[in-house]
Amino acid sequence: MSFPGMPSGAGGGVGGATAGMSDQEATMVKAMQGAMESCPFKTVISGGMGFALGGAFGLFMASMSYDTPLSASGQQLTDLPLREQLRRGFRDMGSRSFGSAKNFGLVGAIFAGTECCIEGYRAKNDLTNSITAGCITGGVLGAKAGPQAAAIGYSVEEPLNREPPVHDLVSSFFTIAGNYDRNHGPIPHIAAEDHIVKVNGLVHRPLELSIEQLRSRYTQHEIISALQCAGNRRHTMRTLLKEVDGIDWGDGAVMNCKWRGPKLKDILDTAGINVRDRKGAHVAFACYKTHVQNSEWYGGSIELDRALRDNADVLIALEMNGEPLSINHGFPARMIVPGVSGCRSVKWVDEITVQSEESRNLYQRYDYKRLPPEAMDTESAKQYWNQTSALQDMPINSVIAEPQSGDTVRLPPSGRIEVEGYALPQGDQGPVVKVECSTDEGQTWEAAEILSGNDLKAKWCWALWKATVRLHKGKKRRLLSRATDNGGNVQTGEPVRSNFHLHLLETTGTSDNSQVWNLRGVGYDGYGESRDLIVV
Repeated sequence: MSFPGMPSGAGGGVGGATAGMSDQEATMVKAMQGAMESCPFKTVISGGMGFALGGAFGLFMASMSYDTPLSASGQQLTDLPLREQLRRGFRDMGSRSFGSAKNFGLVGAIFAGTECCIEGYRAKNDLTNSITAGCITGGVLGAKAGPQAAAIGYSVEEPLNREPPVHDLVSSFFTIAGNYDRNHGPIPHIAAEDHIVKVNGLVHRPLELSIEQLRSRYTQHEIISALQCAGNRRHTMRTLLKEVDGIDWGDGAVMNCKWRGPKLKDILDTAGINVRDRKGAHVAFACYKTHVQNSEWYGGSIELDRALRDNADVLIALEMNGEPLSINHGFPARMIVPGVSGCRSVKWVDEITVQSEESRNLYQRYDYKRLPPEAMDTESAKQYWNQTSALQDMPINSVIAEPQSGDTVRLPPSGRIEVEGYALPQGDQGPVVKVECSTDEGQTWEAAEILSGNDLKAKWCWALWKATVRLHKGKKRRLLSRATDNGGNVQTGEPVRSNFHLHLLETTGTSDNSQVWNLRGVGYDGYGESRDLIVV
């Protein structure tokens, strides 16, 4: 092509560039120019430029994001010696810069290569190529996180949260990946070979462990454990009692999987605990790989004593159901704390800290707590956050998966229908040893058959069950379920519907284990139920 005001061939295409050259020189120039215009060359150049730009941007953002002494993580940082503060600071800045560089480089390379291929296919150079390449790039980057992420994406404001219909959930003892997802922000894409898990705090020997070292240096343990959101069954609390604050989870915010990885205890033994008084000491888990709602990072903690108990089976999980963790569920490494609310099983874990107090992350201090009924709203809750313990052990529970509330049930000649569901033990008190159903508002109970999950070696997993119960034709029929675990805990009580009822229980000294409403709607463990059935 020729530019206005320039002689034909001057500064123009290949013909102008090769004027006066020998045939061999002209061929070499044409080959070089062809290579520079090729898709592989454009991909490499764009990836390299993106890497450089991303590195500079990441370094700048990391230097600007350091915590002040007033923040939770800032207070922890200032407790360290100055040299350690500087060392950790520069190392963290370098890590963030490199991570940003990789992300920018990857985006640039995929976009440039895709746009070039589209342009060659269409034989046109217009805006359509760029738009299409952008869509494909976003889809490729999100594909590993599942169809929803690839199709519409996710953000801090709208993280990926979903649950399956509960009758689909109980169709398999091991939960299929993609059935249940709980996140507080975007899902980070992390290269396993670059991921480091730091172990620091009150230890004699701080560690920095790669995924390969976690796999090769330590014995790999396998457990079967359920993992449930603290807000599982929140919808029932919301509808039976009154409005609560949180995602409207039904009965499916739970998964039951086979987890494999080294025990946290083994790693802490290597680091050497340096704690004089273990009372109140915690092991905190953190993920700094992605921003979350209302915070720069996500974290949680458990008691140090639990972390050091061999039979607590706390893992740094590397595998799920016999395969590497999926990206949605924490690849390449996540914590698994059996029997405890899922919010403590931090995904994409990159730092484990032994400390004298619980995690200062807001999800430990200002969320996932069973606040007293007096905490009616955000304002009135402020005085109770620091007075209320963080939810750790999950309560015993059971759920009816089939039939579902509102279903129309056709009664067979026998007059008996099949009921099925799942049950969960309380904390470390598993396994579930008994499940019962009632058709007369809890006056009498019939034993259900536990299909799987009641082996004494499987104390952390759920139990799938079914029962055959007699029903009579009519409307507004109601089924109830209750579970009993190996520790003797029995799921009991109807939800408390008023403060008067609470006052009555206190003044009379009775205890029917009735379920108390709480603002965040966590830890609901009233009877499993299927209500408003129409039996024909």
